[in-house]
Amino acid sequence: MALSTTRQTGQVHADPAIMVGQPVIRGTRITVEWILDWLSGSFDLEEFFAAYPDLTIEDVQAALAFARDAVRDDYLRSQERKDALAASKRRMELAAAKA
Repeated sequence: MALSTTRQTGQVHADPAIMVGQPVIRGTRITVEWILDWLSGSFDLEEFFAAYPDLTIEDVQAALAFARDAVRDDYLRSQERKDALAASKRRMELAAAKA
């Protein structure tokens, strides 16, 4: 079953039959991970678009937005966040008790 994963335009798509389910730019086999790897190693957009002329700036923006959302969602579910919220609540309770 295919899963559309980008909230903006549907440009990022995950389908188990394409690239083993990795999120890709719709209509391509170019993964979000590959785009991030390329941009993290060389931020030369001219070279990037020369190598992948079928991609648009909107495709790259969708890949970056997908990655941002994945990191945010992962953090929001993390035990570290739950621990930080609990510690903050304890600090606030202690401060209120001293007042």
